[in-house]
Amino acid sequence: MSLIRPLRRTSALARRVATEAALAANDGGQATAEYGLVILAAGAIALGVIAWAHGTNSFTSLFQSVVRRLTSGL
Repeated sequence: MSLIRPLRRTSALARRVATEAALAANDGGQATAEYGLVILAAGAIALGVIAWAHGTNSFTSLFQSVVRRLTSGL
């Protein structure tokens, strides 16, 4: 009889460890959330670059330079 009590404790501990491991392995939603956050961060950076370039007319001068070089070769 003295052997049954430690076995019950061990069995309960094993079930608890298995349950905790199963809960920890269920992270499918976390990957989706991280993907969404990366997309949001990339969008914010792109908007910042566009706003900066619009304020400095960088895109306009670059585009005009490319068009001049292409049309001067004709």
